[in-house]
Amino acid sequence: MDSSGALGLLGAVPAPTNPTSIAMHPSGKFASVANFGSNEIATFSIDTATGALTPLTPRVTSADGPTSVVVDSQGRFAYVTNTTAGNVSVFAIDAASGALIPASTVSAGTNPVALTLDPSGRFAYVANLGSDNLTPFAVDSTNGALTPAGPPVNAGTGPAWVALIK
Repeated sequence: MDSSGALGLLGAVPAPTNPTSIAMHPSGKFASVANFGSNEIATFSIDTATGALTPLTPRVTSADGPTSVVVDSQGRFAYVTNTTAGNVSVFAIDAASGALIPASTVSAGTNPVALTLDPSGRFAYVANLGSDNLTPFAVDSTNGALTPAGPPVNAGTGPAWVALIK
């Protein structure tokens, strides 16, 4: 993007299969992409001077149907909603390489499609498309694990995203 806001192609990288979501690491050095078609999370290092992407290998496998990926504000953990599997996978992030390291998985409801973290990083909220609700979780600050923080809340028909207002 230039000063006018116009976009320009910098180059191409191997395309993930059915990418559904991308999350930037707060350092600006890494980006992770959820791939619904391959059940993988592809992570790329970013050249901060040029914006060029370099795929990290190997890609990590998530559960069935990853749809969204979110990185916490400190860049320590990544959370992936797995729509078909009905859960959220938690990954630790290697600070030096950006690699995702499987940490835990928690059941999240019927067809979880999106997750958001509150600004403090203490709570996560999952939108469940199949059960029309939001599920609240407490976030463990030491290992990123999610534990239920109350019953699901009705969210109307087909919630697909969650946004919090400060």
